[in-house]
Amino acid sequence: MVETEADLRGAGVLATLLSGSGPTFLGLVADQDRAHHLREALLDAGHAGVLVATGPVAGTHLVDYV
Repeated sequence: MVETEADLRGAGVLATLLSGSGPTFLGLVADQDRAHHLREALLDAGHAGVLVATGPVAGTHLVDYV
């Protein structure tokens, strides 16, 4: 698992997260093109089951709860 996180970071992800339910990593990238490039790089490195998921997200914003 350490190698997988290193591969993600080496490929330029902004952040990584290890799923608590199994050996699944999530990688945050800037845009969809970068996500597809990352997927190809991870597949070329021998990783299996690499998926790209996108959503209609406008970006990060601060929510203030009182």
